[in-house]
Amino acid sequence: MQSRLTDAELKYLELSSRYGKDEGKVLAAAKEISEIKQFIGKRIKVSIESWNQIIAQYKDRFEHLEQSSVRITRLEREIQSIKDAIQLSAQKSNEMTIDSYLDNAEISSLRVVQYGHESMQPVSPKRMKTIRLAILIGAFIGVLYGFYETGCRRFFFPSRT
Repeated sequence: MQSRLTDAELKYLELSSRYGKDEGKVLAAAKEISEIKQFIGKRIKVSIESWNQIIAQYKDRFEHLEQSSVRITRLEREIQSIKDAIQLSAQKSNEMTIDSYLDNAEISSLRVVQYGHESMQPVSPKRMKTIRLAILIGAFIGVLYGFYETGCRRFFFPSRT
């Protein structure tokens, strides 16, 4: 179509230079050029509409793929958590089996070397540590208050002194 339009435009130029712009052949060539341009414009519009439809289809497919991707990652996480639960369950089962065999069996070669004992020191509260921290913070605040009383009051409130 492009070559036909080019040919028609060349023909129009040739005829308009030969006969003038008001001659019938020149007007027919101009009409042919406008018809070709309208035809090309319609074809381009149809092409654009079909491309827009294809774009819409691909957007829909892409959204579907994104939703599927989200579902797949969720399922992968669920599968991993189930695998972890199965592994933990198998571990616990093995431990229980070993414990039951040890409870039922008579083991003569096992000997307890040292039994555990309770600690006599309390875990919490630690009074000495708290007292030391209170003395340190009190001294720090006292020094800051002393600086405030001597220097800051005179600087910020000179009329009160």
